[in-house]
Amino acid sequence: MAKKYRQIALWDETGRVSFDRLTKIAAANEIQLNRDIGKVWDVEGVVRAFRTKAEIPTGWWTCTVVDSIPQGDNFNGIHWYTGTGENRIPYAKAKHKGILSEGFLEKTFTKVITEENGEMSVDPYGEFIVSGADPEFANQTVDFLVELGDPVGALDNGYYINDVFVTNFIYPAYFYLTKQEGIKYDHLGVLTEPKGLVEGGDQLFRRAKQWIQAVKINGKKYFLKNGEEAPTSNSVFLILGSVIFILGVSLYFIFKKKP
Repeated sequence: MAKKYRQIALWDETGRVSFDRLTKIAAANEIQLNRDIGKVWDVEGVVRAFRTKAEIPTGWWTCTVVDSIPQGDNFNGIHWYTGTGENRIPYAKAKHKGILSEGFLEKTFTKVITEENGEMSVDPYGEFIVSGADPEFANQTVDFLVELGDPVGALDNGYYINDVFVTNFIYPAYFYLTKQEGIKYDHLGVLTEPKGLVEGGDQLFRRAKQWIQAVKINGKKYFLKNGEEAPTSNSVFLILGSVIFILGVSLYFIFKKKP
């Protein structure tokens, strides 16, 4: 089967990221897409930096560096789409902001870009569903949304390509029914079983038409329904502060909430 080909334009509307740095981020993101993500998720393509939106070729998907995200100050990144039907156009946004230190900012910022672009490449419309055993009630079958970065979504969970920090991501084996020896469930091998979560990680699944979010806080899994609050944690790498679902006809915004 031919790999799905993606063309992603990275550009900065804040004026705070140099074009040279943006070019290096795009190059690392392209290497990850083709060398790492593509070998297990059947995608490939190009990621290019552009100085202005006007320079982006027609038909390319965009990842925009922004000052803020309308869905909330606590969101560092989103990916979704505009339009309807065959006219849908995927896009991603990554917020550039200071968090604790400039070093932490750069590491977090580039991780968010690569996570959103990787997830957008594999599931541009929020429709990639895999059926499997309910992680809360094993005798039931539920539908999992394939989000590459969320189960391993701690902000320090990634690796470097050249000098750019990129996100860790799950493998298709993440959705296997049972644990198997010699199988990797994520790129860095931090997960030891199917449907596992790192501290602060999460996974969305649908049970009887209701979306539920599994989260791991202080070593314990919680299963949160629409509107329920996640327990608090002292970890600076905690991703989820609360559960926000925007439900449509099996579709919803795919937001990333970070500190």
